Amino acid sequence: ENSQLGNEFLLCQNSALFFKRGTNMMKTNLITTALLLSASAFVQAETKTELEPINVYSASATPMSLHQTASSVTVLTEKDFAARNATYVSDVLKKVPSLAVSASGGRGTLTNVFLRGADANHTAVIIDGVKVNPVSGYGFDFGGLALSNIDRIEVLRGEQSALWGSDAMGGVIYITTKKGLEKGKTFNIDYDFGTGSNRTVDGSLTLSGSNNGFYYALHGDSHHTKGISALSKNRFNY
Repeated sequence: ENSQLGNEFLLCQNSALFFKRGTNMMKTNLITTALLLSASAFVQAETKTELEPINVYSASATPMSLHQTASSVTVLTEKDFAARNATYVSDVLKKVPSLAVSASGGRGTLTNVFLRGADANHTAVIIDGVKVNPVSGYGFDFGGLALSNIDRIEVLRGEQSALWGSDAMGGVIYITTKKGLEKGKTFNIDYDFGTGSNRTVDGSLTLSGSNNGFYYALHGDSHHTKGISALSKNRFNY
């Protein structure tokens, strides 16, 4: 009987030790899990970034956040121009959804834009807040409009006649040129020059600057080529 009581006492003592060890292991696992959760939360807090708001002018003629307008708007910047290796405005507009570009020939020929199937004269083209649609009503000609002095382009798809008139039944293309504030200098010179086949020469020059709230920008560009002309040299007699 004494030996049996001694064995029971040893079993009870061993089980108590095992329970204590199990409790210590459980505490260790809980502490490790808490540390892992806190570390993951710290990593998420470190990687959180806030995007800068994008303001558009085509929807209300005044700066408005892109998320506050109910219209479908595509904003193109200089990064998009460079990524698409575009030279003219018509080149970069070809990639915009619901927009078609029609050119009558090579560079400099009549080039029209059609938004959501509307006619060319139903797309209002605004440059720095000024409507540039021709009075003839045929639609703006994008044939010779280069990207060398353009800062951003907004393409608003949908009717905006209440704001921009009957020319905006299909949509609005709002173009913003460079103002001279980009470099933060009193006087700055930017120039581009390139050559190609068929004696093609492209060049542009921009003089810009800003000082005490005054800013200016003077730009000029030229395109010359001896390639295939849109105008035939031969005379046709009928």
